[in-house]
Amino acid sequence: SSDVCSSDLQMVNKRLGDVVKQERLKLNLSQNALAEQAKVSLRTVSDIETYNGNPRLDTLYALANYLHISIDAV
Repeated sequence: SSDVCSSDLQMVNKRLGDVVKQERLKLNLSQNALAEQAKVSLRTVSDIETYNGNPRLDTLYALANYLHISIDAV
């Protein structure tokens, strides 16, 4: 059912947001600094961290690469 898919997506978005924020804070970076360094928009970082993001795969790779985390971690 679509409810299961929606629920799964919410769980993934929450996990992604939490991991990105946690790793960003470990590096003592603002959202803006992370966005600049990873070459993504500030809006993208903000949306991901507030669980509103639906980032493209290339955006995920850019963030994961900069934060030194595996895509599998999310």
